[in-house]
Amino acid sequence: MKRTLIAGAALLLALAAVVAWKYFGAAEPPPAAEPVPPAAKAEPPLGPEPAKPMAKEAAPTRPTGATEAPPTIYENLQNRLDAIAKAYVAGDAAAAERAMWPNHAVVRPNGDTLQRSELLGQWMTEWERFKDRTLSFVIEEVYVEDDQVTAYWMIDLSAKVLGEDSELHDYAVHGLQKAIFQPGRGVDLLDEPIQYHGFEQTWDGMAFKPQ
Repeated sequence: MKRTLIAGAALLLALAAVVAWKYFGAAEPPPAAEPVPPAAKAEPPLGPEPAKPMAKEAAPTRPTGATEAPPTIYENLQNRLDAIAKAYVAGDAAAAERAMWPNHAVVRPNGDTLQRSELLGQWMTEWERFKDRTLSFVIEEVYVEDDQVTAYWMIDLSAKVLGEDSELHDYAVHGLQKAIFQPGRGVDLLDEPIQYHGFEQTWDGMAFKPQ
């Protein structure tokens, strides 16, 4: 009799456990927390990689045997550069075309060469984006060697540019350019594209690499 009671009690306990599982279920562990992605790294609106500030670039030493260009050549060159700067600041395409050399071309800091029409097209795009712009060219050196003129000048450009944050930012370019002119032509015709021998661009005062 005693064994029968014990067996019955065990059976009731087993049935109670089954009922409890069926109606209440087993406790489940709380779901794992979703991983939080790291904050995206902010990048400058222009130029993905910061750059070290450019040292104040100076024109290379005049080659042995070269002579300083006469004042008339210096004046002719500075007058053309001033006319280019004035047309750029005014956003005047016709005046820019008149001021540029007939075979005007520039090698950009990234290595691309822009011919006369391509450069003018880039300027027109910049005129839409660059507000309160200024541009100046200051001759550093002009010399004559074997009846060929070589010139170096500083270029300084500044403007207000609308950034991706819809705020105006200070954009600036500073560089040293070199031009070589065809022998016997003074400074009337380029012998090869104008090249940079130093270049820096900044966004709100911080330098970044050209694209």
